[in-house]
Amino acid sequence: MKNKLIPYGVFFIVASLYALYVSQSSSSKTEVGQDWDMVPKGSIVRLFYEGEGQKVSIQKDQSLPRYWVEVNSTTSPEQNGKAIIDRFLAQDSIQSLFDGFSPLRAAKVLGKAEGLKLEDFGLDKSNQQLTLEFGSGKSLTLKFGKRSFQSSEVFVLDVAKNSVFMLDRQFLSPLDKPKARLALSQPYQFKSEDVKSVSLMQSTKTTEYFVQVKGDVRQWFKKEKKDAADESFKNWLDKFLKLKIEGYPTSEDQKAIDQATVKVSLSIFGEKEKLDVLSLLELKGESGTQFWLKADSLPVPVLIESSKAGLLLNDLSNL
Repeated sequence: MKNKLIPYGVFFIVASLYALYVSQSSSSKTEVGQDWDMVPKGSIVRLFYEGEGQKVSIQKDQSLPRYWVEVNSTTSPEQNGKAIIDRFLAQDSIQSLFDGFSPLRAAKVLGKAEGLKLEDFGLDKSNQQLTLEFGSGKSLTLKFGKRSFQSSEVFVLDVAKNSVFMLDRQFLSPLDKPKARLALSQPYQFKSEDVKSVSLMQSTKTTEYFVQVKGDVRQWFKKEKKDAADESFKNWLDKFLKLKIEGYPTSEDQKAIDQATVKVSLSIFGEKEKLDVLSLLELKGESGTQFWLKADSLPVPVLIESSKAGLLLNDLSNL
């Protein structure tokens, strides 16, 4: 009987130790992965970030649901430390950056700043800071300190709460290289496969095209010639929708663009709605010919690849 009780006694001791371990582990993790702040989606009107060697400002456009990004940086001392300002529109993926604040999650909470040695976390003389401004007039300011060892987590001081927590800053990585990761590269945001019909307007002539899909094959037809696929238009449209943004207008550019000649306009339609209207403008000046593109979805005209745009205009005669 005594021998039979020994295994049960061992099992009881092991089970008790395991329960104690679980309870201690769970109690030590009560502050891990908790919501630190909740930023309502769509409430951010401006983001300002000061990082290593640059300042990044992201501001909502006043007329369209788009954001402008302005990057202030300085060249190296070998290049005379010249100040550079770069301003561009953000692509739709910027929403992923904002979504990281809804909610803003703390990987671990360290507590009030007055009870900590801020120098241990690199927060005593922090020169990296992020501020969010909301439509309500309120704001949120975070100061960044050291990175956690072999981790994407960083020590952060919430200025208003005067508290320190650890934040996984992976969602903030676009702010490190904003031009490469945030800039709008093409002057439209719809997907080419969503385009179902196009009205092409050149001078006083308008030509209607529509697409038919058979399996993986998309064939374009002129409205008045439904029995013959128009391969030349398909190729032309594919090239047009691959044009890249090269720049934005200054105030002087805008005055000239307002007087520029519209060479061709495309009304782009999806299954049930108009996706966009794109107009290609030719602007001749002392430095040569430029091509600008106006779009209903953009707050300003954008400079596009002039050599490719010129070829596309020449190819219109083949349609």
